Amino acid sequence: MNTPQTQKATFVNERGKSKYSPFSVIISIFLGIVFITLTQFFITDLTETIVGKRPVRDYSYNRSSYSTQMREDSQKEYETNLQQFKLKTLLVRMSVTLPLFILAIIVINEAKKQGEAYKLATRTFFIAMVINMLVFLGELASYIYDINEKFGVYAISITLLVAFIMLIVYIQDKHGKTGK
Repeated sequence: MNTPQTQKATFVNERGKSKYSPFSVIISIFLGIVFITLTQFFITDLTETIVGKRPVRDYSYNRSSYSTQMREDSQKEYETNLQQFKLKTLLVRMSVTLPLFILAIIVINEAKKQGEAYKLATRTFFIAMVINMLVFLGELASYIYDINEKFGVYAISITLLVAFIMLIVYIQDKHGKTGK
């Protein structure tokens, strides 16, 4: 009994030649760098427009004329302002990164229906958005760790465990389908 074979996702055609020209691969690398740079600059500019500039410490006072209590109050105020700034920045980053990531998933799924010419560009876009999502998750982890170190360590560790397990399952699933 013959069973239909699934089509393997390869970068090589049946004659052993690459499906993509070397020049298009180089251009796609530059495209990915441009995608990442553009989104990072856009997020930075949007953050400055919505949230404002990062708070700075006030060093304008004469240190010898202020009491220790006043300096501690100033430090606490700065740390509070900095935490609020980081939270707002994180929300702006999430409001840009998450929709772009969802769009990348939709685009890469739609590209499966298109020809080979679209696949390289959509894969590049998807990889760039995955990198942007990883940057966002890194900043989120840093923010959680700053607020509560113990909770941050647990949250980051559990997230990494789940991510690594999913990655292992995905790689093994692909390995089983391709036999490589």
